[in-house]
Amino acid sequence: MQDFKEIERTPNTKGARSREHVLEAALRVIGTSGTEAVTYRCVADEAGLTRGAVAHHFPSREQIILQAFRHYIETVDASLSEISARLDDDSIDGVIELLVRYHQREFRDPARVLAEYELILFAARNEAVGREVRSWERALIDRLESRLNRAGADQPHQSAQLLLAVFRAFELDSLTGRDNNPEELRARLQALFPAKVRKPRTTTSNGAKI
Repeated sequence: MQDFKEIERTPNTKGARSREHVLEAALRVIGTSGTEAVTYRCVADEAGLTRGAVAHHFPSREQIILQAFRHYIETVDASLSEISARLDDDSIDGVIELLVRYHQREFRDPARVLAEYELILFAARNEAVGREVRSWERALIDRLESRLNRAGADQPHQSAQLLLAVFRAFELDSLTGRDNNPEELRARLQALFPAKVRKPRTTTSNGAKI
């Protein structure tokens, strides 16, 4: 079995679009049937390509899984950045709103969220993918910590860890049909902070936040 070594990134060309098409197909396969279902034939059928076309981009099924996870991370980061750019709120409630809006967006396609958790489970059995998961978790916590720090939260690192843990628990509730109400997610996240610290900081006449 081929090791999870780095493969050269493809420039933004027709080949890159084909590669991304394969990775999107792999995520659909994983979200529907799990990582064990990832084969050249299955991914090729989902993508509407030949097995040779898939093999051209990825020398092993393990590389398909690893690169599919990396592609998923890139799309999540892009989505979070887009939502964040639209939010003009540096308060703790602004951080909570970011997570609520992201949850609403991601559950437009629940199978994609399922793919994320299938990949996380796969990471428990594969060190290379495990490293990717741990690195991504740190990046998510750093992103939340940075926003919480700007919001003036006490212990922003620990608060970021708690926010992510509660968010993930709600994702699992949503996937299992227990609850997918964004207001319930908002309430769970707000419960982590006293109401008085969630309010936006006031702004002075020169525009400085205090």
